[in-house]
Amino acid sequence: MMFSIICSFSECVVHDVVAMAATSASSAPVFSRPDDMQLSRRQLSLVVGDSLTLPCYARASPTPLVAWYKNDVILDDVVTWSLELRHVTLADCAVYTCVVYNNVAAISFTYNVNVKCINYFH
Repeated sequence: MMFSIICSFSECVVHDVVAMAATSASSAPVFSRPDDMQLSRRQLSLVVGDSLTLPCYARASPTPLVAWYKNDVILDDVVTWSLELRHVTLADCAVYTCVVYNNVAAISFTYNVNVKCINYFH
Protein backbone atom coordinates (compact mmCIF):
# COMPACT_ATOMS: atom_id res chain seq x y z
CA MET A 1 0.00 0.00 0.00
CA MET A 2 1.07 3.56 -0.63
CA PHE A 3 0.36 6.25 1.93
CA SER A 4 0.62 9.98 1.91
CA ILE A 5 1.20 11.85 5.17
CA ILE A 6 -0.05 15.42 5.37
CA CYS A 7 0.82 17.38 8.46
CA SER A 8 -0.34 20.73 9.76
CA PHE A 9 0.71 22.51 12.97
CA SER A 10 -1.68 20.48 15.10
CA GLU A 11 -2.06 17.08 13.42
CA CYS A 12 -0.90 14.63 10.78
CA VAL A 13 -3.32 12.74 8.54
CA VAL A 14 -2.43 9.54 6.71
CA HIS A 15 -4.15 9.03 3.35
CA ASP A 16 -4.33 5.86 1.27
CA VAL A 17 -2.99 7.07 -2.09
CA VAL A 18 -4.73 4.30 -4.06
CA ALA A 19 -8.09 5.11 -2.48
CA MET A 20 -7.55 8.81 -3.15
CA ALA A 21 -6.77 8.08 -6.81
CA ALA A 22 -9.89 5.96 -7.13
CA THR A 23 -12.00 8.71 -5.59
CA SER A 24 -10.52 11.38 -7.86
CA ALA A 25 -11.29 9.24 -10.91
CA SER A 26 -15.00 9.11 -10.03
CA SER A 27 -17.41 10.53 -12.57
CA ALA A 28 -21.09 11.26 -12.74
CA PRO A 29 -23.26 9.05 -14.95
CA VAL A 30 -23.84 10.05 -18.57
CA PHE A 31 -26.04 8.34 -21.12
CA SER A 32 -23.78 6.25 -23.34
CA ARG A 33 -26.21 5.95 -26.27
CA PRO A 34 -27.91 9.35 -26.44
CA ASP A 35 -29.18 8.68 -29.97
CA ASP A 36 -31.32 5.87 -28.56
CA MET A 37 -32.89 8.35 -26.16
CA GLN A 38 -33.84 11.26 -28.39
CA LEU A 39 -36.47 13.69 -27.21
CA SER A 40 -38.79 12.36 -29.91
CA ARG A 41 -38.80 9.01 -28.09
CA ARG A 42 -40.23 10.50 -24.90
CA GLN A 43 -43.79 10.16 -26.26
CA LEU A 44 -44.47 6.66 -27.57
CA SER A 45 -47.72 5.32 -28.99
CA LEU A 46 -48.31 1.59 -29.29
CA VAL A 47 -51.16 -0.68 -30.24
CA VAL A 48 -52.29 -3.51 -27.95
CA GLY A 49 -50.05 -6.50 -28.70
CA ASP A 50 -47.00 -4.46 -29.77
CA SER A 51 -43.60 -4.86 -28.10
CA LEU A 52 -41.09 -2.18 -27.18
CA THR A 53 -37.64 -1.77 -25.63
CA LEU A 54 -36.92 1.33 -23.56
CA PRO A 55 -33.13 1.90 -23.41
CA CYS A 56 -31.26 3.53 -20.55
CA TYR A 57 -27.59 2.82 -21.24
CA ALA A 58 -25.11 4.85 -19.21
CA ARG A 59 -21.53 4.89 -18.02
CA ALA A 60 -19.73 6.32 -15.01
CA SER A 61 -17.05 5.57 -12.49
CA PRO A 62 -17.73 3.79 -10.28
CA THR A 63 -20.07 1.70 -12.41
CA PRO A 64 -23.58 3.06 -11.97
CA LEU A 65 -26.71 1.21 -10.96
CA VAL A 66 -30.09 1.55 -12.68
CA ALA A 67 -33.61 1.67 -11.29
CA TRP A 68 -36.85 1.67 -13.29
CA TYR A 69 -40.13 3.27 -12.23
CA LYS A 70 -43.66 2.92 -13.59
CA ASN A 71 -45.84 5.88 -12.62
CA ASP A 72 -43.36 6.75 -9.84
CA VAL A 73 -43.46 3.23 -8.33
CA ILE A 74 -40.17 1.34 -8.44
CA LEU A 75 -40.09 -1.85 -10.50
CA ASP A 76 -38.09 -3.97 -8.07
CA ASP A 77 -37.65 -6.87 -10.47
CA VAL A 78 -36.07 -4.76 -13.24
CA VAL A 79 -32.35 -4.01 -12.84
CA THR A 80 -31.29 -4.01 -16.48
CA TRP A 81 -30.15 -1.24 -18.81
CA SER A 82 -33.30 -1.58 -20.88
CA LEU A 83 -36.93 -2.26 -20.07
CA GLU A 84 -38.74 -4.78 -22.28
CA LEU A 85 -42.48 -4.32 -22.78
CA ARG A 86 -43.76 -7.36 -24.63
CA HIS A 87 -47.27 -7.79 -25.99
CA VAL A 88 -48.47 -4.60 -24.33
CA THR A 89 -51.97 -4.18 -22.96
CA LEU A 90 -53.85 -1.08 -21.86
CA ALA A 91 -52.35 -1.66 -18.38
CA ASP A 92 -48.91 -0.83 -19.82
CA CYS A 93 -50.01 2.73 -20.58
CA ALA A 94 -47.82 4.65 -18.12
CA VAL A 95 -44.90 6.96 -17.46
CA TYR A 96 -41.66 4.95 -17.28
CA THR A 97 -38.51 6.50 -15.80
CA CYS A 98 -35.02 5.09 -15.59
CA VAL A 99 -32.69 6.50 -12.95
CA VAL A 100 -28.97 5.85 -13.27
CA TYR A 101 -26.89 6.62 -10.19
CA ASN A 102 -23.61 6.16 -8.41
CA ASN A 103 -21.98 7.82 -5.41
CA VAL A 104 -21.27 10.96 -7.50
CA ALA A 105 -24.65 11.83 -9.06
CA ALA A 106 -27.85 10.58 -10.67
CA ILE A 107 -29.49 11.13 -14.07
CA SER A 108 -32.89 10.10 -15.36
CA PHE A 109 -34.91 9.77 -18.53
CA THR A 110 -38.67 9.50 -18.80
CA TYR A 111 -40.82 7.80 -21.43
CA ASN A 112 -44.58 8.35 -21.77
CA VAL A 113 -46.07 5.18 -23.21
CA ASN A 114 -49.59 5.29 -24.64
CA VAL A 115 -51.34 2.11 -25.69
CA LYS A 116 -54.31 2.13 -28.04
CA CYS A 117 -56.82 -0.58 -28.76
CA ILE A 118 -57.76 -0.85 -32.41
CA ASN A 119 -60.97 -2.67 -33.28
CA TYR A 120 -61.28 -4.20 -36.70
CA PHE A 121 -64.80 -4.77 -37.96
CA HIS A 122 -65.36 -7.03 -40.94
